Amino acid sequence: MNNRKRRSVFLLLVITALLIGCVGLGAGFLAISSEVTEQFGKPAEGLSLTQKLAYPLDLYLHKDIMFSPAQMDGLEQGFIIDHGESVSMVCIRLENAGLITDAELFRTYLVY
Repeated sequence: MNNRKRRSVFLLLVITALLIGCVGLGAGFLAISSEVTEQFGKPAEGLSLTQKLAYPLDLYLHKDIMFSPAQMDGLEQGFIIDHGESVSMVCIRLENAGLITDAELFRTYLVY
């Protein structure tokens, strides 16, 4: 086989591998998105493309944290949200109060 044919075959193999990889990634993302939608609901309409890709993956990878109680005793605890308080600040205060375990993950869920 001459050099030109070898390069053509190699290029064809590389393109085929890339296409198979893209199809696999797409199928994996659809499966993850479907499961996240089932567990957490539909995403917000105004999310950016980056958020639409990152948030479902983050929620999927950390769903065990989201579904595990921060406190095992289950006792009711008061929590006041001040008017105009940002989502990030509320999440940080919830984590500091021991009501959630991960403020950033909870913020992702709220925005999602």
